[in-house]
Parts: sequence; structure tokens; C-alpha cells
Amino acid sequence: MGANFSVLIERMRQAGGLKNHSAVAKTLGISPQALSNFKRRGEIPADLVVRFAGIYNLSLDWLFRGEG
Repeated sequence: MGANFSVLIERMRQAGGLKNHSAVAKTLGISPQALSNFKRRGEIPADLVVRFAGIYNLSLDWLFRGEG
């Protein structure tokens, strides 16, 4: 199950104080090309969102639903 890419990536970028998608990819330990592939599909794997939440100590409810 994936989550909506555009909403999540923007929340992740802002929460991490990251300038662009490449910085998000680097934080996640994936290539910018992999992130582009997720963008093309319109979703990002949930495990990557969980990883990002752990790195920045963020609420998954906030990342996935904008709540909390």
C-alpha cells in the first residue's frame, strides 16, 4: 500500500527542512530516480514514509493524514 505522493512528499520536505525532492531521496537512502518513479506512479511506499518519520521523530498520522 502506498500513500499519495504529492501530499506526502511536501509534508516530508517541509518537516525535514529540505530544499527539494533530491534532498528527500538522500534522507531516505534512495536515488532521486527512484523517487521520480514513485512520483510517476503517484504514490510512495509506506515503509519509506515510516523510515522518514523515524528519522525526524514525526507522527505517522500527520504524515499520512495531516492529523496529529
